[in-house]
Amino acid sequence: MLASSNFSNLLRTVVCVALAAIVCVGCGKPKQVPANETPAQANKPGTNESGAIQFRSAEQAQQALAGLWFGQAVLNEDTLSKLLAGMTEPEQQALLKETQTFVSTQMAMEFSKDGSMESAVEVTPVGGQPIQGETFARWSVLEVQGNQVTVETIEQNENGEAVSSQTVYRVSADGNRIVMQPNVASALAQCEPMIYLDRQLDERFANAPNGNVIR
Repeated sequence: MLASSNFSNLLRTVVCVALAAIVCVGCGKPKQVPANETPAQANKPGTNESGAIQFRSAEQAQQALAGLWFGQAVLNEDTLSKLLAGMTEPEQQALLKETQTFVSTQMAMEFSKDGSMESAVEVTPVGGQPIQGETFARWSVLEVQGNQVTVETIEQNENGEAVSSQTVYRVSADGNRIVMQPNVASALAQCEPMIYLDRQLDERFANAPNGNVIR
């Protein structure tokens, strides 16, 4: 659950990593998804794309996901325009407000090799202040199918009970982008809402054996 809080340690770390990559000599700027790019276009990781990745085992997928990720929400603007065209003005205003809130979403995730996981999300409602939330959990890969990886997370709820959930990620061919589809129950679900996360080169482990290095 999202709650107002100070800027999370994970988000702060990822932003610092991203800024370091921008100013570091020889480091490329982390890939961003342009606001006018459709999910189908944004899913192309770049010139390294040579075809869909095929994971052979859960262990291989778990190793591929391990690391630090940062990204944002996107949707299909063409579909949104067509959807708005068939709505009344009040419906349009409501959907546009929801859309603007959704695309403000920024997410940071860290899948650690020891099985721990931390995620942080920041959303800015229209006309409101940023809202942040953090999750700490255990993670493991349940199933792989081609480039799709089903991850199970287990966290404790407010009553101290273990609660599990599953999320499906699509992994780009070069292993440097993952895509997840959030649960959206409104008309926004028709606009292909997705969250794209790009791998970040974590300077904390850059010099360590088997560190988080972009392949």
